[in-house]
Amino acid sequence: MTSWVRLSVVMLAATTLAGCVVGPDYQKPLLPMPAAWSSQKKASPAKPAQLSKWWQRLSDPELDALVEEAVAGNLDVATAKARIREARASYRQSAASLFPSVDSSGSATRNKSAVTTSGSDSVYSEYQSGFDASWELDLFGANRRSVEAARYGLDASEEELRSTLLTMIGDVASNYAQARGYQARIQ
Repeated sequence: MTSWVRLSVVMLAATTLAGCVVGPDYQKPLLPMPAAWSSQKKASPAKPAQLSKWWQRLSDPELDALVEEAVAGNLDVATAKARIREARASYRQSAASLFPSVDSSGSATRNKSAVTTSGSDSVYSEYQSGFDASWELDLFGANRRSVEAARYGLDASEEELRSTLLTMIGDVASNYAQARGYQARIQ
């Protein structure tokens, strides 16, 4: 081959292989933080709000019962929980692609043939077994990216459930407070 043809083949192979590579690893961008804030007071850092079961701080058993009933019977919550189960299964399936797969099988049969022309019947046993192992090497990172995408999908599903619960419980508590206000006006 001439040097031009060799160079063309090498360039074509390099271009083809470069198309198989997936992007670089994601890194969070660093946000510049000021050294000092322009606050006049030197306040101690506030504790973060505890949002988990915040309505129970109101010490109202009727509100607690309404929230529990709403969570148990809401179809949006059930759908969000089902999506989490689906995302977990997808994540496990994607993560399994990073490891070798092994499969084995076995069977045993006992057969009796019909009476032959000689007048005797024959009985025989047959045994079979199999074993298979495979492993797909992740040379270009596609399987690893698939696992990352599945993990982010699981995170998104969990946040969707939190958002659904927060909205629904907020609506229940708001409507309950409004109903209590109307009851107080009537009396």
